[in-house]
Amino acid sequence: STKGTYTGRNAYGISAAVRKATKTRYFVYDPTRSNAPSSMWSHEFELKPYSYASGLYVSPEEARLLKGNFRVGFFVKPLKPIILRGLDFVEPTISNPVDAEIYFKTMIGSVECAVLTDKTGVVLKTIDAVPQIPKN
Repeated sequence: STKGTYTGRNAYGISAAVRKATKTRYFVYDPTRSNAPSSMWSHEFELKPYSYASGLYVSPEEARLLKGNFRVGFFVKPLKPIILRGLDFVEPTISNPVDAEIYFKTMIGSVECAVLTDKTGVVLKTIDAVPQIPKN
């Protein structure tokens, strides 16, 4: 959320309107699996190279029906310490005039599956996580 703006100036005297913002990011970390995101999901998820973003393929007909009106939920079995919190800061620059506080909230747990629903909550598809890596 934006908390207002102020005028910032760099060492060369160039000024810019700086947006002051607070953001909260939510994560799930599964310590029972490899850190590689490609090992997390079955083939139904597409993972982009060099990115943790993923996508889910649906048929063109399904996509037209959903038109972005869907939800994805994750079933997670909590593991201790369950929740980790953190705070990071982004300092403004001329190319990115944002002064931000970013709060991180991470749930620790074993991810069991993802569920795709329509906007009313009707389950359209369940995507199982790849089985856990056995511990040696």
